[in-house]
Amino acid sequence: MKEEFKRIADTIVSHSLRLRPGEKVVVKVRGDAADLTESLIARIYEAGAVPFLQTTDVEELKWLLAGASEEQIRQWAEHDLGLVEAMDAYIGIHSEANTFEMEDADQTRYGYYVKHYLQPLTMTMASKPKWVLLRYPTPGMAQQAGIGTSKLRQIYASSCLMDYGGLQEKAEPLRKLLGRTSRIRIVSPGTDLSFSVKGVPSFLCDGRYNLPDGELFTAPVAGSAEGRITFNVPTSCMGKTFDSVALTFRQGKVTEWSADD
Repeated sequence: MKEEFKRIADTIVSHSLRLRPGEKVVVKVRGDAADLTESLIARIYEAGAVPFLQTTDVEELKWLLAGASEEQIRQWAEHDLGLVEAMDAYIGIHSEANTFEMEDADQTRYGYYVKHYLQPLTMTMASKPKWVLLRYPTPGMAQQAGIGTSKLRQIYASSCLMDYGGLQEKAEPLRKLLGRTSRIRIVSPGTDLSFSVKGVPSFLCDGRYNLPDGELFTAPVAGSAEGRITFNVPTSCMGKTFDSVALTFRQGKVTEWSADD
């Protein structure tokens, strides 16, 4: 995928971030994404910008967490937040060779890591005008999707390299429909959920903040969600898989929840 990664790097630098000469950008990588990282750094230099690189090996992160106190994790965050705050742009790459690698990590310490490190870092990143997040295609992702690695990489490349510039025109009819809609109801097996979107704007995800991208999203008016939603696609979080997740809403709050073991 060497050529594809070069094109993806160009999309990130020229479309997602629109980097200018002299701007500082941190590339923060979790896992192994060396070939994409190499292409990104080269393209950042071509744009006249200044790259900074932080890499974290997942196994080494587990070693760090194994002996860390809550206060020490706060100190990690303080150190790295200072770097991110000094940047003009942020690129986050997440590569999972094994989706379940964190399953045997100390869950209490990992919870501290999420609360005191990942969440503040995410908030700081999102406060910047230029940031983009992406996953790196791995055999672990392909296995989770039930397809071959080559096929996953083909899908990944075509999704990252789609014509995001032309997406605005294609999505305009749906954007107009959402603009004149006051209430939405979603009905499918295990799902009957309704909520108000009156006065809530919609946002087209056109490759500026995520790759791949492409959805047009809105959000419920606070307190308006009523009913039940069931998610028919398994998802992984903190090294664990959750399937058939179901949430029941009353006046915008989750009152019941369930999932398969």
